[in-house]
Amino acid sequence: TIMPPGEGIVVELVEETTLSGDGKMHRDRPQRYRAIVNCGRPARDMEIEIRDEDGATLGNCEIGKDHWPQDIEWAVEQLPGFKAGDIAAFSITTPGGEETPAVLVQCRTSDAGERTRLREIIRERVRAITGMNCVIELVPPRTLPRTSSGKLSRAKARSLYLTGEIQPYDIAA
Repeated sequence: TIMPPGEGIVVELVEETTLSGDGKMHRDRPQRYRAIVNCGRPARDMEIEIRDEDGATLGNCEIGKDHWPQDIEWAVEQLPGFKAGDIAAFSITTPGGEETPAVLVQCRTSDAGERTRLREIIRERVRAITGMNCVIELVPPRTLPRTSSGKLSRAKARSLYLTGEIQPYDIAA
């Protein structure tokens, strides 16, 4: 795609519930918007289609196969008992070579049954958004790394998880 000469960059504001994929309006929460850069128009003699996981063509402003970690994190934050900074989402490669989302969630409950229940709720929420199976790991509070300014460090969380330095709670399958 290309922006026509003289038009410059166009940024559109999109409400985050649209990006989360759950299709519901959350009236009990303030609306939050994300700036999305308009990539322009197709180059001459080109057509662009965005498709879903089943290959069906999607319409304007519908979400295709790219899943942003922030959107997965935000969707999980909407579940009761979680807040911003409790969740780190990133992709990992499975032993079979498939890319899949991994979601680390700081969990404050010590009850094993409740942890199992929370893990399944989170798994269903992420599956509803991405259409993919995912790895859900519950981790102790204050486990997820932060930057010097206090923001979640997703890259460091991924690195620590893959090297085994972040230890998730054991949960019976």
